[in-house]
Amino acid sequence: MSQKSETEKVGSKEFFTPKALSVYTKRINRLTPHSERQWGTMEADQMLHHLNLACGSSLGYFNLADESTFLTRTIFKWLLIDILPQMPKGLKMPVGFKIPLNRHFDFEQEKNILLEIIATATSSKSTSSWTAHVGFGHLSNSQWAKLLSKHIDYHLKQFGV
Repeated sequence: MSQKSETEKVGSKEFFTPKALSVYTKRINRLTPHSERQWGTMEADQMLHHLNLACGSSLGYFNLADESTFLTRTIFKWLLIDILPQMPKGLKMPVGFKIPLNRHFDFEQEKNILLEIIATATSSKSTSSWTAHVGFGHLSNSQWAKLLSKHIDYHLKQFGV
């Protein structure tokens, strides 16, 4: 009998489903303020805030400046969303998503905001009312599902959940 992986992933085709919300909720609730990163420089509270900015800005939770360029809206969007199977480590991110190393956040508050953002995102029937992504511009439902599932999974794996 095969053993199921302890960390369940959400495929992009499942992103807009109750299953996605359940999987992400369980994984996020396993995080603690003392969860150790496997790579990178962010602490758990900083990672949660980063995901809140990245996932919540297009849903109206945050007002971030458009940093997209022709290259990010075309080639980079296509590579990151449609070609690469997962987020590459060390990827350069929009300035609005960067967290200064010395800035910290209330862990529980950030966790609760992320859970709310993910509940809003996964229950959306259409992303037509979402604003453009700050780096990639307008995204279709399929592109949002791919990007968010890759990005959320990347950072949760970064902290071992």
